[in-house]
Amino acid sequence: YFPGISTADDTWTDEELKKVEKASKQEARRQYARRQAERFGRLARYSLDEEDRERYYRKAAEWEKRVEKFSNPAIIMSGARITDPFSKEAEAFAEMYYEEIRSFSTDVRKIADNLGKDEADIKKIKAYLFEEDSLFDPDTGGYRRFDPDCAIAQSWQRLMIGKDIRPHDRTLIEHELLEMKIKKENPEIEHWKAHELATKKFDYPSEAMEYYGNLEKHKKIRR
Repeated sequence: YFPGISTADDTWTDEELKKVEKASKQEARRQYARRQAERFGRLARYSLDEEDRERYYRKAAEWEKRVEKFSNPAIIMSGARITDPFSKEAEAFAEMYYEEIRSFSTDVRKIADNLGKDEADIKKIKAYLFEEDSLFDPDTGGYRRFDPDCAIAQSWQRLMIGKDIRPHDRTLIEHELLEMKIKKENPEIEHWKAHELATKKFDYPSEAMEYYGNLEKHKKIRR
């Protein structure tokens, strides 16, 4: 429903229509903030002057904060409360946050700084996990993006913010770097095998499940 454009269903209450209108305005603000973040991110990437580059990065970071501010608060809040990474709530959060990650322009730099890692490595991981068609799908015979994963989304969020970083968040970075290296050195290897080999050294799946298992235990104790 868009006021002045579409016709509201008569079964909707005034309160429901007000909520829809508010959500529509909120989404418009979020999209504007996202475009600004992307614009300043591009300026930062292609600026030849170091001072200008820093200034553009700061502006991009400011607009990215607004993107989160105008994001669906229900989903953002649910992300903070998730104890089951396979729940519908977790799936909704992951899908939403993967889209946000793709729009961010300063997350790579922040994560590199927070972990003391090479920015180029973090950039490769972002492209591999969120942006590129990195997974071969035997059903279609082509490549596609990875499905959104709540644990990975939340790890990326903590690594970017730089607060409450968990051990498995750091393991994610090492796991993906090794997985990409294995695939590069063995072009014919299937994804599941590369993932399995990387997991032997950097077991992100098990560490993440242990983390969520502890959250669920604490949740039950508080009931």
